[in-house]
Amino acid sequence: MFFRVIAKCGNFKKNAYVPISFAVKAPNMKEAVEIAKQEAHVNKELKNPIISVTEIDRDSYDYLVAVNANDPFFKKGYMPGKLKSIMSRMEIERVSPYAEFI
Repeated sequence: MFFRVIAKCGNFKKNAYVPISFAVKAPNMKEAVEIAKQEAHVNKELKNPIISVTEIDRDSYDYLVAVNANDPFFKKGYMPGKLKSIMSRMEIERVSPYAEFI
């Protein structure tokens, strides 16, 4: 089975992340989530690093692999447009200061 796992990536501030879609081959959704959590770019410091999981077909899986291979976020070192690409995709998670008490 093939899955698209959207995870919160990057080591920015505590609430900042870049949502990245990973193509994962796994026997079930639970295993797909565990595999995605092991990816190098997934922010493991966050309480809930996975945004969503959906089952996809083989063509979508291959397409997503190709997209990630060309994504500036995964390239090492500085590239023209890398910072702009990351900043434009960054999201801030709004967390209540009282969330831990709810």
